[in-house]
Amino acid sequence: MTLAETYACIPSTERGRGILISGDSKSDTMLYTNARSVVILDLNNPLKVSIYGEHAYPATVARYSPNGEWIASGDVSGTVRIWGARDDHVLKKEFKVLAGRIDDLQWSGWDADRCFW
Repeated sequence: MTLAETYACIPSTERGRGILISGDSKSDTMLYTNARSVVILDLNNPLKVSIYGEHAYPATVARYSPNGEWIASGDVSGTVRIWGARDDHVLKKEFKVLAGRIDDLQWSGWDADRCFW
């Protein structure tokens, strides 16, 4: 037997909490979290997947910036990370904003470099 295809994991679930999925219409990709990772899935080719696994704690949410160049992701420790949406996933900034879980993020519409939690 040989492995022909490998698909990305599904979003992680937690009882009593919804699954937060974000999309980018320019690149036809979607974001979701699973454990300490953020999964970037190409909707046109589900075998094309990119993983960002730099969170020290379980990731809870990920959102594209309005221009699609950056991704903001938060985790259960209250840390928000801003990183590149392309293949290199370079870290731009990291903020410790809360003492607890980040439940959602929103980019400001007027400035692609500003993210609110």
